[in-house]
Amino acid sequence: MDNLLIVLLECFYIIYMLCYFKTYYSIAHPLTYFSNDLLYHPIGRSSYPKNMICKFGHFMAVIISIFLIVRYICFNSDKFRNFYLKYHKTLIYILLILCLINFNALLYMIPIFILEVCY
Repeated sequence: MDNLLIVLLECFYIIYMLCYFKTYYSIAHPLTYFSNDLLYHPIGRSSYPKNMICKFGHFMAVIISIFLIVRYICFNSDKFRNFYLKYHKTLIYILLILCLINFNALLYMIPIFILEVCY
């Protein structure tokens, strides 16, 4: 039950921070400016609070949350457990690299990275 609570809190945190959290400040680097609608995220200070994560980040927040729930459900299977133990760090590194597109996402995901590495 404790693991289920941790997974649900992780999912709630990821979806809230990446999809709904609003702030005035963006720490995204100007070199990561994309005019593409899918990857566009605000850069610099805003005059009103808004979400600083792109549509791709919103989509990935839902995918990551679904993955965490499926991982919890399927972890009892030996076959899946071996797959998880073999590829877990690789998946975390890929997520970390994707978060480097927007430093806001990286900042918001630091608690998840720490929890996943320690857990």
